Amino acid sequence: MGKMKELYMEQQQFHQRNPDDTDFNYIVITNAPSFSINGSDVLTKTAITSMADASIENILENMSPATSLTAKAMCKAAIDYFTRVDKGLTEVATNEASKHGKVAEHSFGKTEVRNSGDKFNYNEDSTYASLKDKLKSREELLKIVGTTNATLYDEDGVLVPIVSKVCGSDTLYITLKP
Repeated sequence: MGKMKELYMEQQQFHQRNPDDTDFNYIVITNAPSFSINGSDVLTKTAITSMADASIENILENMSPATSLTAKAMCKAAIDYFTRVDKGLTEVATNEASKHGKVAEHSFGKTEVRNSGDKFNYNEDSTYASLKDKLKSREELLKIVGTTNATLYDEDGVLVPIVSKVCGSDTLYITLKP
């Protein structure tokens, strides 16, 4: 069973368990080239924010903490789905927008073709490349000293100090079934 079918089944099971819950925000995805959220075909940033906030509140108020994990996994699946659809449509949508003078108006707003901006290739400068390599080497020395508490000196005979660590934060990582 595909991810979206699983999401739909989970959603249907929720509605069967909670038939009076009319405030639950839901996404309907079909094989058609469109979708709707809460029956609306036109979404604004404000509507998306409002629906998302209501969904979060509903999940926190009406579901067990264990179910929140399922809801989080459902969000991950939906994000993966829409990311893949978005990537698959990017080239053809960019070409279509270019036909309209790089701006296309539609029910959701407008789509523009924008240039990401030109960037300089600093690596063509030998001084820059050398400094970049030295910085990378320095980072490696700092890591060694920080993890082993060893006394090390750099290539210029300068003592490599022990630097503090910036602690990472816990992250919830979701792996979907193949």
